[in-house]
Amino acid sequence: MIHTPFRPFSSGLELGDELLCLRPWGRAGDQAELLSAYQDLDVPPAWAARTAPLGKREAQDFLTRCRRGWTRGDQVSFAIMRRDDGVLLGHISLWAAEAGLAQFGFWLKRSARHQGYLRRAMALLIAWAEQEVGLARLRIITQPKNLGTQKAAQASGFSRVGSGILTRGHLRYTYLIFERALSSHDF
Repeated sequence: MIHTPFRPFSSGLELGDELLCLRPWGRAGDQAELLSAYQDLDVPPAWAARTAPLGKREAQDFLTRCRRGWTRGDQVSFAIMRRDDGVLLGHISLWAAEAGLAQFGFWLKRSARHQGYLRRAMALLIAWAEQEVGLARLRIITQPKNLGTQKAAQASGFSRVGSGILTRGHLRYTYLIFERALSSHDF
């Protein structure tokens, strides 16, 4: 069952502050931006098939999934752009996991890390999810070795609530679960 807490939104929706602009994927040039950005990523193989494009076809599939999520209302995906020069820094999304709960997904180019961009992007999306969508909780799932994501999660008010095992073919990956209650909602 697909949960649709976001309702279909206009592809013109943008979130931002004085430093960042979060804008929907799908503009002219986005496929080339994704291909370039992927050369700068070190996404763990367990997540790569879902979260980052590998080639032209995968980049186009990624953009199609992003547009489809907006249209269905079960996922919102944004390019993270630096406002002053329009440089692509990364990607951030929320998708419906279950009633009242959405899961974060994100990546940053190596060149954009450790500069506060991810925390700012998360703050913008968290505020939107709380004020405009009315979600009760948000979740982040990450691998134990991904200390950067764990630090960003904790700095953004998420707490570790569990772990699990992801199986892809014959491979098994351990993952950690972080969650954050929104507003006056409880876990």
